[in-house]
Amino acid sequence: MGVVIKELIIQGKINGNSTPTEEDLIKIIREEIKNNSKNTQLTQKNKNDLIEECKNSVLDALESKLRY
Repeated sequence: MGVVIKELIIQGKINGNSTPTEEDLIKIIREEIKNNSKNTQLTQKNKNDLIEECKNSVLDALESKLRY
C-alpha cells in the first residue's frame, strides 16, 4: 500500500503543480488508509509510522529530482 500512496502523492504534485504541505500529505495518506479495508487492523502507531515513511520518501524523491 505504501507504493500506492507514494504514487498518489507524486501524481497529485505533478498534476497540481504545487508544493503540498505536511497536512496535505497526511490527509491524502489517511484517506487512502480509510478507503482500504485491509488496513482496518493497523494500530494508530502503525498508521503514523506509515504516514511518516511515505512523507519522507516522497519529499526525498522530489528534492533529488529538483537537484537535477
